[in-house]
Amino acid sequence: MIVQLFPRPPSASRHICKSLSNVIRELSDHYALLLTCWGQGRDEGLAAEQLALDLANNLTSLEGPIALLRFEFSGSPFDSERLGQVKSLCQELNQNLGRLLHLSASLPEHLQSRLARQAGLLDHRNIGDVMAVLGVVEQSLKTGDPLPEVLPTPLLKRCHDFWDMRHVEISLSKELIRDENYRRFCVAVSAYLKFLAAVDDLVLVMKGTLGESHIV
Repeated sequence: MIVQLFPRPPSASRHICKSLSNVIRELSDHYALLLTCWGQGRDEGLAAEQLALDLANNLTSLEGPIALLRFEFSGSPFDSERLGQVKSLCQELNQNLGRLLHLSASLPEHLQSRLARQAGLLDHRNIGDVMAVLGVVEQSLKTGDPLPEVLPTPLLKRCHDFWDMRHVEISLSKELIRDENYRRFCVAVSAYLKFLAAVDDLVLVMKGTLGESHIV
């Protein structure tokens, strides 16, 4: 009767987990915006800087509460160190998505098409894998449930396999290095690969904290 009558006591850990879950949802929205703008030359990509800054401010505001978690007695599996790792990875995701969104409006369309064709940026299967992993992480942060053992990860390896299947050769010469647009293309490739690697690292942190379920 006492358990039913009295509400669950507030917990800073649960609050931060919910805040980070909302951040993951916003990152998924930004990823969807990137896919919509990529190769279309839309001006929405130019608003990426403000989107990234707003989300970065939200993440920065969590630094103090996360540091104070070490003084909280809580039954949550997330401690200050783990939530700090999740926050850092969210910042990395935000930076790389913001960079890609900006490039979606400034990089020449033929180079955008080249990246999409070679790395599978617009491939529906790859998009579904990224969205599915981000959705699982978002939900696990809210509920504290373990992640499924089998997920479409590591995303970085799947991107490498996609690249190999198309037998793409990386060419580099003095002329290409002098080309400003090609250098920005290399930045776009690096940002996309870092984005996928950060999602993979996020899954590892979550599994290390919550464990795995649905063992095959």
